[in-house]
Amino acid sequence: MRDNDGISSYRGAVPSRFHLNLKRTFLSLILILSSAALAGCAESAFDLAPASRLPQWFNLPKGLTRAQVTVQDVEYLDHSEFGLYDLTRAKSWGWGMLLDYHEGYKIAQVTVDSHHIVRKRFTSDYPFYEAVTVNRITEVLEFKRMEPIFYVTDDPEIRAAMGLPGV
Repeated sequence: MRDNDGISSYRGAVPSRFHLNLKRTFLSLILILSSAALAGCAESAFDLAPASRLPQWFNLPKGLTRAQVTVQDVEYLDHSEFGLYDLTRAKSWGWGMLLDYHEGYKIAQVTVDSHHIVRKRFTSDYPFYEAVTVNRITEVLEFKRMEPIFYVTDDPEIRAAMGLPGV
């Protein structure tokens, strides 16, 4: 294209419908992926030791023994989710199955904001403890060593050192 003075210039072509749709699709994809990133990814997951009792936030379902259920703590940046699982039943199919980190059928779940979790170390290494409050019930979780297992402890000395009343 030539201007009146004879110099060639490019003014740009009108974008085609295909290019506009491609641009919209790309922007939508970026928005969806960034939203998923903001929702958070699990930082870590811990299983309740088979020898430990259940946290008081969960009731043992009728017809099941302690050996047939477990609890998993999945920690995110701003909260933790504790799920109670029936190990005698298979996972249910669906989107939740892709996001679930545990084998077994999820019976119940509680979500705890980070400000309801108090971490305490009495030594520079292990064990370390977390006081977790759900519905005004505070449980002390013990992590004995670097492994993905935790215990619910009723040790009155640990509870007192964390400023909690006895059990």
